[in-house]
Amino acid sequence: MFSGDGSRILTGSRDGTARLWDAATGEELQSYGHSEEFLNAAAMRGDGSLVVAGGEDSTVRVLDLADQGVVLDIPPASGYAWQVHYSPDGTRLTTGGDDGAVHIFDAATGGRLADLPADSRDAFLAVFLDPQRVFVTTRGNQAMLLRCDLCGSTDQVRALAETRTTRDFTNEERVALLHVPDPGATPAPSASGGPAASAEPLSSPAATAESPNCPWVLGPCAAPERTLTTVRFQPPLAVDLPPSDLLLGESATLIGIALATGDQLTFGDGREFVGSDGRSLIPLGDTLDDLELFFRNRTWMDVSPAREMRIDGRRARLLEITSDSTQELPYGAVGGAAFFWATGETLDLALIEAPGGPLIVFGDRISDMPQAEFDAQFEAAVRSIRFR
Repeated sequence: MFSGDGSRILTGSRDGTARLWDAATGEELQSYGHSEEFLNAAAMRGDGSLVVAGGEDSTVRVLDLADQGVVLDIPPASGYAWQVHYSPDGTRLTTGGDDGAVHIFDAATGGRLADLPADSRDAFLAVFLDPQRVFVTTRGNQAMLLRCDLCGSTDQVRALAETRTTRDFTNEERVALLHVPDPGATPAPSASGGPAASAEPLSSPAATAESPNCPWVLGPCAAPERTLTTVRFQPPLAVDLPPSDLLLGESATLIGIALATGDQLTFGDGREFVGSDGRSLIPLGDTLDDLELFFRNRTWMDVSPAREMRIDGRRARLLEITSDSTQELPYGAVGGAAFFWATGETLDLALIEAPGGPLIVFGDRISDMPQAEFDAQFEAAVRSIRFR
C-alpha cells in the first residue's frame, strides 16, 4: 500500500518481514521483522508514523516506523491474519482471518470493539469507508458493505442503545440487553470490557438438501459418494470421483475435492486462472495453448510432453509437471484460491476445451500413493467428465 502522501510503498513478504520502499526510485528504505511465518498483510496509519502487520501465525503487531519498536501486540482473533487496515482517522484497526468474521480493534489499546460476521471462512479485505461502514471481500468471491454502528466500546454501545429505544428499559432488560449489573445481585469483581459482539468463531453450515454442493463460503461438507454434479460451476459438468472425504466447496469458478487418501482434485475455470512469477500476477489467455505455454515457461518446472485426448468429444491435454525448485513458490490463482508449489512436488494437470473456455484440472498427490497409481486415478476421473 502507498503512504498517505504517495511517497512510500509498504509491502508484506513471505519471509515474515514488512518492507518500506521509495515510490519514486524503488529503493528499499527499511525492513521490519514480524514473525517466522508468512506476513500476509501490512498497512500504514494515515500520518505514516505506524505500521500494523498480520501473519499466518495469527499475530497482529503495531510497529513504530521511526525506531522499529513494537508499539502494540493485539491478541489473536483468528488462526490466520489475512488482512489488516487502519480506519481513516487512525483510531481503529480491522483484521480479517479464517474464522468467518471481521474484527474491529481500538488502535491505541488493542481492545476488541466488535466482531462483524462476513459470511465466509476467510475475509481478505476489510476497510472503513466512513466511521459506520466497512467494505469487505471474502474467499467466496463476495463483496459486502457492513454497517458498523456497534464498532465502539461497551459504554458507547450502551449509550447508542439508550438513544434508540422508545421507552425505558426494565431492570431485567437492562441486565439482558445492555449487560449492566443486576441491582439485586451480589457485586462481582470487575473485569475488563470485552467486545460488543461475540468473540466465538462463526460456524460453517453444511450443505442443504436444496443445494447438496456447499459453496466455498460454507464448506467443507460431505463429498458425493460417486458422481459430482455441479450446481454453480461454469461450465456445468458431472464427474465420477475416486473415493472422497470432503467437498471443499464449489463456486462459479472453482471446485475443490479432498480424496479419501488425503490427495486433492481441483477444477478451475481456465479463463479466470492467473499465473504468478513469484512477484506479480500474469494474465494467461483463453486457450489450451496459452495455459500450457505458461507452465512450460516456468524455468523451475519440468513439464512432460502433452498427451492429446478427447473428453466428452472435446480436445484435451494431459500433462505431468515436476518442480526442481528448492523452495515453495506460488504459481497461480483462480476464484479466490492461490496455488503454491512444494519443493519437489509432482502435479497432474488436465487442460480441456470446455464450452465457453478452457477447463483446468489439477491432481495434487499429497499421500504416499505410488505416482503411477495416482496418475491412473486422476486420468480416470478426467475421462469421466461430461458437460451438461
